Amino acid sequence: MLIASWSDSHQVGTTTNLLSLATAVPLVYEQLNAIIFHANKERSSLESFMESYIKAEDAISSGVAELENLFHSGILRPEHLNTHVRRILEGKLYVLEGRNIGASQIFDSFLPILLELLSQRYKLAFVDVPTGLGKKAAHDILTKADVVVVNLTQNEEVLRHFFTSLPTYSPLQGKELFYCIGNYEENSHNTMRKISKAYNISSSNIGVVPRNVKLLDSCNSGTVPDFILKAMAVTTKDWSYDDDKHFADHLKSTVSSLVKLTGIPIIK
Repeated sequence: MLIASWSDSHQVGTTTNLLSLATAVPLVYEQLNAIIFHANKERSSLESFMESYIKAEDAISSGVAELENLFHSGILRPEHLNTHVRRILEGKLYVLEGRNIGASQIFDSFLPILLELLSQRYKLAFVDVPTGLGKKAAHDILTKADVVVVNLTQNEEVLRHFFTSLPTYSPLQGKELFYCIGNYEENSHNTMRKISKAYNISSSNIGVVPRNVKLLDSCNSGTVPDFILKAMAVTTKDWSYDDDKHFADHLKSTVSSLVKLTGIPIIK
């Protein structure tokens, strides 16, 4: 199942939202696993947000570049993913690094093969898509995706621009769209419910990733998965953990809606 995380605007938290959702999915649903990958032809913040995990693992991974070399040598096999992806949460969450993508002049021809491999090998393949539709990679991924997570904010200008432009975004036509409001402030006048009503969004197709200072700090320290793990495990009523529990509760709800939208059968 291919899930594309995308926005038509910069600085809306697309990568943070993707990493939060992808980390939470296998924690909420034990039968699911997920892999994360970015399709930017340069280093993405995706790797830096989990830098501590990448540095800690002694793996022989070379990420996308090595897989692409295997592909053009005619020897790429699905099992090669086992030695060229990073294990972030064993058996649960993986990342395919893309730092060397920029060195390839023929990445676009390899991209469809890679997306197919990831979709077949993992229950959910989350792809961080380049912003906008100006890059071929963005157009190709959105066209192929089973679900597109459209990242938005509570900023009315961002919302108005997207929904005004939506009819012209041909790769999104006929797609399952899930709207994710990042850095969400519950006390804002522009609530999720108000946005849903204003833009005729079904309640099953929208969710939030709340603003949380510890999440922002974990982006800087490269420990986002660690923060998500700890937040999801909070059960205490200690007031000092209220923000984490509030964050986790909303994230669980968003993940639940997203997984239902994929149609993947969940055995309870």
